Amino acid sequence: MAAASPLPSFSLVDRIRERYMDDDEDEQGDVMIQSFLSSSPKKLSGERARLQLVVLNHKSIDSIGDVSQFANMVRGVNEVDLAWNKISCWKDVSTMLKHLPQLRIFNLSHNNLESDLGDVDIPHCPYLDTLILNGTNLSLDCIRKVAQKMPALHELHLSQNSFDSDYFDVESQKAGPSGEGKENGAISESVCLVHLNRCGISRWSDALKLLSYFPKRETVFLCENPIREIRENKKDSEPPYSSIRMINLSKTGIADWTSIEHIEHWPRLVDLRINNIPLLEDYSEEEKLHLVVGRLDKLELLNGSSISKEQRESSERFFIRYYEEREQRPKKYETLLAKHGTLEKLVKVDLSPKSTVSVRVKCEETTFDEEMNIKVTNTVGQLMRHLELHVGVAYERMRLFFYQTESDNDCTELRYPKQLLHNLHLEDGSIFMVTSKIVASRKRAQTKSTSSN
Repeated sequence: MAAASPLPSFSLVDRIRERYMDDDEDEQGDVMIQSFLSSSPKKLSGERARLQLVVLNHKSIDSIGDVSQFANMVRGVNEVDLAWNKISCWKDVSTMLKHLPQLRIFNLSHNNLESDLGDVDIPHCPYLDTLILNGTNLSLDCIRKVAQKMPALHELHLSQNSFDSDYFDVESQKAGPSGEGKENGAISESVCLVHLNRCGISRWSDALKLLSYFPKRETVFLCENPIREIRENKKDSEPPYSSIRMINLSKTGIADWTSIEHIEHWPRLVDLRINNIPLLEDYSEEEKLHLVVGRLDKLELLNGSSISKEQRESSERFFIRYYEEREQRPKKYETLLAKHGTLEKLVKVDLSPKSTVSVRVKCEETTFDEEMNIKVTNTVGQLMRHLELHVGVAYERMRLFFYQTESDNDCTELRYPKQLLHNLHLEDGSIFMVTSKIVASRKRAQTKSTSSN
């Protein structure tokens, strides 16, 4: 069996021309470019013809092509998305950046980039704000050399890279006994927002190592990492979480309240996302909210929802009542008890609508007269089918009447099988009366017809 032929490769210049440009030129030789402000292509020229956005995902791009053409095409571009292509050479990346002087957002995710820059010099990128390197599996040293040429870099995406325990164990060996290796030191002094989702991080200490490379980190995404617990490293004079204002730990493996209580000591944290973690699986939505808010004094947002002053007080009171009858109480219990004092027990009132009611069913024809429990979520037709088995009147011949109470003289015939019983506002003691439809037999009808003739 013949091997499958490799997929064709294309240059960046070819793909830009194919997607964004017309092959024709105007009288002055300006390239015609489609406008992004309209659903229909428009031919523009001169300064107005400058492309601003290039998005070419999954286009099998492995090279730039003619560099002079590329430079002319992209001189006004400020956002480039080349994710899921075949770019591997850092020399090509360097050339791209050299001819993208206005670039602010650059996405190279899921390209098979070389892990080491070698002797390639990345040009200075004064305006680049967001760099996306998801799924590239670069070394930290390589990321550092690239990021340090971007002094305005604010947002760095490193999700779906392999930063698991083995990775950090290997890097520790590289560093040597002194702990001073090329992987140490800041990756970026300007990055405030770091994405580290789905990186295989299971040890909290490894997460802290990564965060330590970003001294100004304020917003951190660690979703879908198998982190099982959060513990404080008392050796750190200024722990990496000291500057974090928002952290997303959704879909991690956190399973103990001690981890949440540790977060309370983070001095600047005000925004926490912890959806879908094992710890909260068995709690109701109300318990999840109150038991987390009650533990974290400084929290202003939980899972995207704002925590008002009234909400916080409600959560703290719920927290006290929740733990007052339990043998094991968190340290926070005593703090909140001192703040709010001993609280009276709340009377539990069930305000949920009834799912069943006890009604009386009568049928004079069959002398049936019994109390029955029926589901208010059923329809009239379902009730009639149920009564057919007990009353002895066939469904096809059944007429059903409804009385709200025994003293009620007004009755309502239930004619619509799909009507919901819930809409009748049933109460315990309501009455249903069953009768048979009068159906003249065919023989009697024929006799009556003959006698009339």
